[in-house]
Amino acid sequence: MTAFLTALLLCAYVATSVGGLVLLKLEGNYLSARFLLGVFLYGTGFLIWYGLLRILPLSLAFPLAAGCLIVGTQLAGKFILHERVDPTHLVGIALVIVGIVVLSMREFVSK
Repeated sequence: MTAFLTALLLCAYVATSVGGLVLLKLEGNYLSARFLLGVFLYGTGFLIWYGLLRILPLSLAFPLAAGCLIVGTQLAGKFILHERVDPTHLVGIALVIVGIVVLSMREFVSK
């Protein structure tokens, strides 16, 4: 699979998982449409995660997916849930992004 399609799949994983988590966080009623949509999106993220595992080695798939999910949830927390992001969070996010870039370069540039 090309690097572009892998990156697209990774973005889809992050978008569905973060979207599902945000909806689950926002909704307290377990039978509401928003809560059920959150469950559906989070479950869809799991299926996409399984697809990533099929095409990437675990030693690459997990750090990439987990790192991207960390960055995505921090951004959603800040901009959607209006959570506080302090300088420590920003340093952590920057380090995670550096790690994602380094891993991606090793895997996709060397091919």
